[in-house]
Amino acid sequence: MQPDLGLNVIELDRIYRSIRHRLLDEPAPVLTIGGLTVRRRLGTGASGLVYAAYDPEQDREVALKLVRPTGDDAEAVERTRAAVLQEAQALARLSHPAIVDVYGVGERATGEVYLTMARIDGPTLDRWAAREPRPLPVVMAMLAELAAGLHCAHRAGLCHGDVKPTNIVVDPAPRPYWIDFGLARGVAGPPDQGAGHTEVVGTPGYRAPELEAGGPPTAAADQYAFFMTLLEVLSPRPAARGGLTEERIAALPRSLRTLTRRGLAKDPSARHPDMQAVATALADAPRGARRRKRLVLAAVAGIGLAAAVARPRPATPSPCTRVPEPLALPEGFTVRLETIAPELGPATGAAMREAVTAYDTAWTRARTEVCNPDEDASIVDQRLACLTRSRRELAAIVAALDPEDRAVLTRGRQALREVEPPQRCATQAARRLPPDRDPGLAAALVEARALRALGKYDEARPALQSLLQRLPAERADATLRAEVLLELAMLETQGGTPARTLARLREVVTLAHGAGATTLEAHAWVRLIHVAHNRGHDRKAARAALPDARASVELARDPRLAVWLQIEEGLIANDPGAARPSLVAAITMIEDALGQARALDPPAPALVATALNALAGLHSQAGDAAQSVVLHREALALRLEALGPAHPDVALSHMNLALLAASSGDHPTALAHFDTVLGVAEQVVGLEDPGLCRVYLPRAQSHLALGHIDAAIADLELAATKAEQTGYAAIAEQARGLLTELRTR
Repeated sequence: MQPDLGLNVIELDRIYRSIRHRLLDEPAPVLTIGGLTVRRRLGTGASGLVYAAYDPEQDREVALKLVRPTGDDAEAVERTRAAVLQEAQALARLSHPAIVDVYGVGERATGEVYLTMARIDGPTLDRWAAREPRPLPVVMAMLAELAAGLHCAHRAGLCHGDVKPTNIVVDPAPRPYWIDFGLARGVAGPPDQGAGHTEVVGTPGYRAPELEAGGPPTAAADQYAFFMTLLEVLSPRPAARGGLTEERIAALPRSLRTLTRRGLAKDPSARHPDMQAVATALADAPRGARRRKRLVLAAVAGIGLAAAVARPRPATPSPCTRVPEPLALPEGFTVRLETIAPELGPATGAAMREAVTAYDTAWTRARTEVCNPDEDASIVDQRLACLTRSRRELAAIVAALDPEDRAVLTRGRQALREVEPPQRCATQAARRLPPDRDPGLAAALVEARALRALGKYDEARPALQSLLQRLPAERADATLRAEVLLELAMLETQGGTPARTLARLREVVTLAHGAGATTLEAHAWVRLIHVAHNRGHDRKAARAALPDARASVELARDPRLAVWLQIEEGLIANDPGAARPSLVAAITMIEDALGQARALDPPAPALVATALNALAGLHSQAGDAAQSVVLHREALALRLEALGPAHPDVALSHMNLALLAASSGDHPTALAHFDTVLGVAEQVVGLEDPGLCRVYLPRAQSHLALGHIDAAIADLELAATKAEQTGYAAIAEQARGLLTELRTR
């Protein structure tokens, strides 16, 4: 085995420069690695040295970790180097609020792999817990977040390998972060991957029994060490560090004892299935404890109250026993739709009818699940409130469907799909949704939301503005106010100013955060990033919002928002303004998001199509036009099936294919797609819509390429006129320039 002196190369170099500075009056020593100025050594991790460094390009303090691959011979060193680099890159792709951000990965000429990471100022978890008594709910929430962070790493094939309190840092918020992931110590895989593994990893007192025997690091071993960490943090009295005794487990809160015993099982297969199960159990434990306390108090109070009750009160009908009328489209709706809009075909009416029926079935099933007599009554109330809101939304959309309004019909299928799935009301995320304070105001919001979803923007906007004025100013209505502002922000993306949209979204974030409406806050964060980055108005703000958005989405536990955020993060990873733009990292992230989107239940075809479009754009940027076409065609097929042929999103897919065909010289195909886009626009918004300048200009260019001069001139005149109406100065200037050139020939 080679002596591991390589990790001290930096220290030796710094000492050498300092000596020359003092003795020979040379300039003060400045050591740079990967463009970073190394300041001082922070410590030694399990797999390398960690330094404080400064990133002059981003003007921020960072942590720099150096890992030197080792081995018995050159071939072994090279294998280790490749493994370290691969795992470091995987770690850099992780996105979780409980894992310290890795900004970049690189290699030095001397062989070390280095990682640039966020620098977290704060104590380790054991020191934080020892400073003063900490509220149990706070500690439990931190442990739940840490467990979810480990699960994120395990899903990516990474094990920590040295889980313990000193490898967790707590910032002033306080938020916990995992640090010092062991690199090239093995990944989370089946046991046979560890054949020939001889190095004992981990720290004594936290190390799982299978690691003591020389086994490789696994997710199950990380779980064992996590529960040893939990014991130390929650132990009510001093104990030998890492020492495991039944007395320490017995001293834990009752809700944690069985959970901890299973996590510390000697047989790895007897432990919890994964760390997400642990995170969920930890998040639920404080609520279970409060419920048991309420039950005990109610039982004690009942002893005295039973004698005092003179006569029984009339029973109040439970929402769990009231069966609402089944939802259905108006009688004759499908027939009228097919008569008035035959181009939509029978499939549109059938799809709408099936969507309503499927929703009604899912709602009934969710209500049965929610009405659990063993569940906390307050949780049942919140979940029933969620189901009530969801049903109101779908009923409002059904009521607003007009078979004589083509624009409404084209959006009807998607509007029905976008209603909150009843299944989600039976999940933990629904517990954070506050009940409606004023049913009348809440009903008005539902009606306005239906108008917006169906594209009736001119009716939705005044309805929302009126509702905003009717809302009382007191904080009790913060959630409802935030919902109204979010709807207005969504309306403004259809033609308002980006600055105003972003301002509204920031206000939504503030209100929702203060009211504890986690799903609403997460939605606002992700939409803010989308508007700021994808519309190109404030990309710096989009990058700055990512940490808060990640934390909010993690708390909301909404898989659709998590997928949407990952798509946005993938696009940001390739942004020219990013610290280290990476097309490969962007493609990897969005491919992963696409896989998650496909697995969503209930299905989310619009989100799958969004991921396909984003991925297609990246492949086009990478020069792979053929793959880009394949992905755009898949998105088009998905949208046609889910939304019908005359939906604006279907037109968007045709537009993408038109631009790709034109860029590859296939102008006849491009013109066919452009014509389809205009056909949809004629049905939905009318050909007078000024935004169509973005279609007429590229269509004119395809006409020019084919020698259709008269058609090109007609399109250019339309493009210039419409662009001038909407303020698209670049399009107007380009169209006018081409017109001048054609007329002077």
